[in-house]
Amino acid sequence: MLLTRFRLVALRPTAVLAFGIFFSLACDSQLSAQPKLESSAPSASDLNIDAELFRLSPTRTATVTAPTNGTVSKFRWRLGDQVKGGEVILVLESERLRLELERALGNFHRTYLSLQAAEESGKEQTAEEQEINSLARRAAVSELREVFHKIQRLTVTAPISGRIEQVYVSEGELLRTGQPLLKLIETNYSQLRIPVDTRHVVVGQEVCLLFSEGRKSGTLIDVLPESAETKPYADLLERPGIAVVRVSNQPGLLETGTLGYVPAHPFALLSKDYVSGLDKNSPVVTVQKGEEPFTELPVKIIGSAGPATPDYTLVVGPFQDGEVLVEVVTPATADVPAVTKPIETAIIFPRADPLMTTEQFEARFPALADQLVRLVLTGLGEDGDKSDIAEAVVPRGLEGFLFPLEYPIAAADAETLLNRWGMERRNLPIVDVVRGYFQQEINRKRLAVRTIDEVKYATESGSLKDYVDAVGAINDEFLAVLLAVVEMDDETLFGRLLTAYGAEAILEQPGPQLLNLTPEQTEQVERMQDGFEQQRQVLFEQYLRGKLPVDQYRATSQQALNAWRQDLALVLTPEQRERLAELTPAAAIPSEEIAETQPATSGNSPAEAGDPASEEDDEAPTRRLVIPELKQESAMLPFLILGGGVVVVLLLLIVGYVIYRKRSS
Repeated sequence: MLLTRFRLVALRPTAVLAFGIFFSLACDSQLSAQPKLESSAPSASDLNIDAELFRLSPTRTATVTAPTNGTVSKFRWRLGDQVKGGEVILVLESERLRLELERALGNFHRTYLSLQAAEESGKEQTAEEQEINSLARRAAVSELREVFHKIQRLTVTAPISGRIEQVYVSEGELLRTGQPLLKLIETNYSQLRIPVDTRHVVVGQEVCLLFSEGRKSGTLIDVLPESAETKPYADLLERPGIAVVRVSNQPGLLETGTLGYVPAHPFALLSKDYVSGLDKNSPVVTVQKGEEPFTELPVKIIGSAGPATPDYTLVVGPFQDGEVLVEVVTPATADVPAVTKPIETAIIFPRADPLMTTEQFEARFPALADQLVRLVLTGLGEDGDKSDIAEAVVPRGLEGFLFPLEYPIAAADAETLLNRWGMERRNLPIVDVVRGYFQQEINRKRLAVRTIDEVKYATESGSLKDYVDAVGAINDEFLAVLLAVVEMDDETLFGRLLTAYGAEAILEQPGPQLLNLTPEQTEQVERMQDGFEQQRQVLFEQYLRGKLPVDQYRATSQQALNAWRQDLALVLTPEQRERLAELTPAAAIPSEEIAETQPATSGNSPAEAGDPASEEDDEAPTRRLVIPELKQESAMLPFLILGGGVVVVLLLLIVGYVIYRKRSS
């Protein structure tokens, strides 16, 4: 739960309410366990898929069904579209549930404000009042939990990453529970089925796969027994079976139907020119082993091995180790044996025990390995691109003036919030509704400003501090509700805060507890914060009075923000900074922002922003950015000048009158 602004204070009743929502829902197995989608997708390989030998096929398919009754809303998918695992496919519309959620949010808001008012009154609560507040909190939690669970069931997500093969519904259609919506074919992984001698394979082993586009490693995930498919290879393999090899894939890398094989018996690569001269119905090749007489072997043509190897055709046959493909130069006569010469371009793969890995293939067939380039996945990983959570938090017109947490969090779109908080995409409708609810409040209070000039109209006082406090209050309440749909521990929550909103989030709960900030450090931070806010308010007022150009104001304000971050770093001990890096490396404070002196841990605080006396302190950091001192002009100065001018004029008149009278007499 975020506390308002950067203050380190004890948990308030309102904070307890917010934390109670998060804690209760995290412990609720019914809510944390996402609804299961009926799917035909097995854990490894779908053996019911019609997979042709030697041709790349999907590893599995999934038929997505409706989890409950509802009307299809916002369905934009077409045949052939690619979807990512967890991506929202469609949302079933229910106006009744939307109204229920808005009512639950309204009840929570009223409870939140009621507890906040009780806290601010300063009156000590009786046991009976505490019990009433506890009941109100539990009621708000229960109502939100129930509605969230219902709405989650209306969101249908893709169980796997894949291509849409079939679409069974259309937008606006009324669905029943269990009704098929669409069929997906996985694209992140593919399978290749190859006839092998089952004596030489082990499930789980790495296998080098050769494709027409190049080569890639795969994992043997299953071995199918002898069947009708293996019958043509019964004479070629001692114990025939089918190896099912899974290979990581992605759209555009290897297309379904691509020819694939392993560099092992009974396969061979023959030139296309040679194969074109064979009998199409009963192809026969000539082989010879050492000085032995040549032999004619029947083979089966599988297909072209191009385009990476455009001159080769894949064939299978009863080849033996040591045999080479030859052609007869001079036929045999009664007195002279036939003369043959080897066909240098032919490659006959050996009997492998076990099947070769990529490294073994490269060492055994270096020339062929150079022709068949290694196929590499693009992006961040085999599971697809990861979403970036580094979207801009503060509008461009406010950059340099505000910390990220000083701008309304709910002003971001729902997709951005999902990414920042690591929520599953099935929560998108909930986040969208919650965000819309709080955006109404943000707009009503005019907090979604776009430039620094608009800040003065956002609050009655027109001060920057009041604006920041108002934003902090609404951010607290928004995150209290948002965290109700996120299951994460304190360390994960803290890491998300730091990664999305910067190092200043160190002071937000649960940061102080995780970093073990001492009371002395807390006191230092509070003094620093007071000085920082005062200095920044001076800058704001100078700008509003036209005494500070906007470019200079932005540069000076950014300098103040940087100075605050560096002072904050000085408060932390080396151990705390190491702990911070462990929790979230992306939020670790850069070393160049930390002064070379040891951080203070007792009563001596770091230099406060804009305090000349502290800058002269011997213990003050030497590398800390110093906020330039701005001279404040008295508000009475114009009146004093005017008054002085009037007095001078009166004196001159009196003196002139006296001189005139003397001359007249």
